[in-house]
Formats: sequence, C-alpha cells, structure tokens
Amino acid sequence: FDRQQMLKFIVNQIIIPSFDNLDGSLEELNTSFDQFDADLTDENLKDLRNKWLNSYKAWQHVEMFNIGKAMEDYYLYKSNIYPVDTVRVNSNIKSGQYDLDNPNNYSSQGFPTIEYLLYGLDEDPSKVINHLRDNSKKRDYLKKIIDALADNTKAIKSNWNQVKADFIKSPFK
Repeated sequence: FDRQQMLKFIVNQIIIPSFDNLDGSLEELNTSFDQFDADLTDENLKDLRNKWLNSYKAWQHVEMFNIGKAMEDYYLYKSNIYPVDTVRVNSNIKSGQYDLDNPNNYSSQGFPTIEYLLYGLDEDPSKVINHLRDNSKKRDYLKKIIDALADNTKAIKSNWNQVKADFIKSPFK
C-alpha cells in the first residue's frame, strides 16, 4: 500500500478536477445571470435555473473536501446551509447592508439562497421574473451571492493547487 500514490491520485484525479468543474460551472452561472439581468425573459430564467442546477450538482463533488482552507474559510457554511433563512435574506435585500462573512448570514447565501430567489418567490416563472424586475435589490443580492460563491470556490481551488504536494506527502497519523 502506497499512501502517497493514493493521495496523489485523489488530489490530481478527483479533488482538483472537481474544483475545476465547479469553478467553470460557476463562471457559466455568472454569465447566465448577467444575460438574465440584461434581458429578463422566460428563456433566460430557464437558462439561469439550469446553470444553477449544474453548479449545484458540481458542488456535490467537492463538498466532502471540507478540510484545510475550505474548513478555515467556512466554505461549506457559505455554500450550502439549509434551510435558507428567508427572513434574513429579505432583510439583507431590503437594507442593502450585509456582511456575507458574518456567521449570521451563512444561511442567507450559497446554493439554497440562489434556489430561493430563482424558485421560491412564486411558482409561476413569469411572476418570478416580475419579482426580480420590480426589485433591483433582489437581482443585486442574487449577483452578490453568485459572485461570493464563485470567489470562494476560486480561493479554495487555488489553495489546493498550492498545497497539493504537502498534502500528498503528509504523514499518516
């Protein structure tokens, strides 16, 4: 049994490619949001929802690696706390004043919050669009949540690339 070979495989064939996939997926989500924000149509909402779902699926492949910088930066908590605190989300939107690094806001960001803003405002997609069209603060908040998710992912991905050699060589304890 060669522990270092196993860790090398895990890092290079599972962890880093999974973070690369999530990072790319979040870039697509961000691009889709920008398109939706510029042109609030049913088709653009559908694309945004699909990109959210693709990113959420990609997230499922990295969430288990809550170690190192991911753990230190509370990446899991900032990305996927359920249930969403809709009261806090709406308060943050209304005030426009919030700190996403504050633990009180962990349940008002990440994938579940994006889901709330894309699906939870109403069952009818045209009414969701109207909610977002009529309140630019909701769109601004959605953009900040997507940006934070993408930025946090890039930081964790970058860290894995920096520490992978040390991780592979780490002694068994």
